[in-house]
Amino acid sequence: ALDYFSRGRYVAALERAKYVTKNYSQSECAERALALQIQLNQKLGFIKSANEALRVYEATYHREPKRIREDAPENQVP
Repeated sequence: ALDYFSRGRYVAALERAKYVTKNYSQSECAERALALQIQLNQKLGFIKSANEALRVYEATYHREPKRIREDAPENQVP
């Protein structure tokens, strides 16, 4: 999802982030995938979905999500 996000392919990134949170909810990457869902939903104008994902995030992790930078080196795939 992060690779698609860094390349501006927001819909593809959102779909992959949703897949991770649905199918791997107990994994270490689920928190970041949910934070990415919030950010992407906002970017795409899906405010209701963004707010719903934010409520789930805050109820699960008891804090605000960190923003994920599109140009962050860790998002790049060699």
